Amino acid sequence: MKLSRAGFLPARFFVASGTGLPFAKIWTATMNTKTTRALLAILAAVACLGVFARLLFDTRAHGAADSPPAPAPIAAASTAATTPLGIAYATARLATVGASLKLPGTVSIPSSETATVSPRVQGQVVAVLARVGDRVAAGQTLARIRSLDIATAESAVRQARTQVKFTGLALSHQKQLAHLGSFSQKPLEDAHAALTTAQATLEGDRTGDDQDLLTVGQDQTIVQSDQSVVLQDQSLQNQDELDMAHDKTILDRQRLLYSNGIVSKQDLEAAQTTFDKDKEKISGDKLKVEGDSVKVHGDQEKVQSDRAKVEGDKLRLATDETQVRIAKAALDRETSAFNADIYTSQNVEQAQSAYNGALEGLQAAQDTLQIHGANGADSTGVVDIPAPIGGIVTVRNVNPGMNVDTSTLTPWQMFTISNPSLVYVDAGLSQGDLARVRLGMVAKVQTPDDPGASYTARISYIAPSVDPATHSVKVRCALENTADRLKDGMYVDVSLETSSANATVMVPSSAVQEDKDGKFVFVPKNGGGFSQRRVTTGRDIDGETEIASGLAASQRIVSDGSLLLKNQSTGGDD
Repeated sequence: MKLSRAGFLPARFFVASGTGLPFAKIWTATMNTKTTRALLAILAAVACLGVFARLLFDTRAHGAADSPPAPAPIAAASTAATTPLGIAYATARLATVGASLKLPGTVSIPSSETATVSPRVQGQVVAVLARVGDRVAAGQTLARIRSLDIATAESAVRQARTQVKFTGLALSHQKQLAHLGSFSQKPLEDAHAALTTAQATLEGDRTGDDQDLLTVGQDQTIVQSDQSVVLQDQSLQNQDELDMAHDKTILDRQRLLYSNGIVSKQDLEAAQTTFDKDKEKISGDKLKVEGDSVKVHGDQEKVQSDRAKVEGDKLRLATDETQVRIAKAALDRETSAFNADIYTSQNVEQAQSAYNGALEGLQAAQDTLQIHGANGADSTGVVDIPAPIGGIVTVRNVNPGMNVDTSTLTPWQMFTISNPSLVYVDAGLSQGDLARVRLGMVAKVQTPDDPGASYTARISYIAPSVDPATHSVKVRCALENTADRLKDGMYVDVSLETSSANATVMVPSSAVQEDKDGKFVFVPKNGGGFSQRRVTTGRDIDGETEIASGLAASQRIVSDGSLLLKNQSTGGDD
């Protein structure tokens, strides 16, 4: 539909002179109906409004043509006063714009500043001293667990302390005896007794080993005998099967003769009875073979067990022989020591060694208790669960009375603590902008809830690969979050000044429209009306759009109302 220069009504509603419609002719032809009169009145009003709008439009268009626009200063765009049609003008300006990037970012807490608290022992929670949202210090008690492992470890510590006490007393006693020279022949006698015991054990084990070897031989003989029985049974079964096949042939022949009346029924029944007996006999043979086979299998397992026992006897004999050699060496040593009168130093050294061993046992028991998380003091089996780092409790999975352990079947992740004093801000950088960003570049971070506040940081990480889902590269900066304003998962805006500024053509973003063929702006014609100018756009910066090509600086364009002109030129479709 062709539009009038007023932009709203079809041209056929206006006379050639542009002063109105031929109302007299229409009125004369249609005065006979009320409906027609009402319609003509509406059309007359609309025509008058169209004429008035056209006059205003022509006046502004001619004024604009008579005075060409002067180039606007770089600092601000020149905007004309809004016309009654809702159209406003601006001048494309050549602006020096810093090459900056504005990226959406996400706040996260570093994994190094997050700790999951798990129990070191299994037990029952008797107290929970922290809630979600509490700020805790490193080492602060979060919960207490009563554990059998802790009670056992504490008992071991007490026993080790007792052992240290008694070995210390024994060492003191040996030192006193050495000072008085009051040692007896007891070590020599103990060595004799130890050698006698070792020799007796060796002889007993040798006898047992011989008996086990004899048993293995007997069991192997039994296995061979049973295997012969199985072979005989299988041979009998095979013979019985041949007999049954022969009797089956006779039975079939008797049936044929009986059907022809050659033999009597008694002869047929006798043949059937013989065949049935053969079947029963074969069934018995099969059962006997199976039973004998089971017996052979059991005998073979017994032989294997006896052989394993013999191997164990051999190991035991080797150990016994070693013990006898050790006992002989000990007896020789004790005899030499007794003859040389050196028992004094030996007994003291033994006592000292026992005391040192008791001290090492105590230290090991205390280390075990410490590994389990106990502080070393007697706590009747109750252990404190401390906070590994300072921060805020974000997760709590336990309550008093619950059982916990180190498996995943219970809430072994009792607490999660995050320290938000240092946060990461991650942003996605497009591949085309990757060359403009470098490590150490200054970044400004703003939050949507407080746009006036900004945080300054530096790029500390650029990902070595492109995210296959977003086709972007992750960049990261670290921020001190002393005021705790930045929250984990919060969305922020990240601004990067990437390089030196360049002069570029800028227009108000409202001036740029888009259709299926691309983007364009409306440019006023010297004789009135507007034309579309195809453009290539760049970045959007603070309400303005960068024009890469298609429009020169100082060109006058439509800033406000371009959407209205677009709708008119397309018949009202947006």
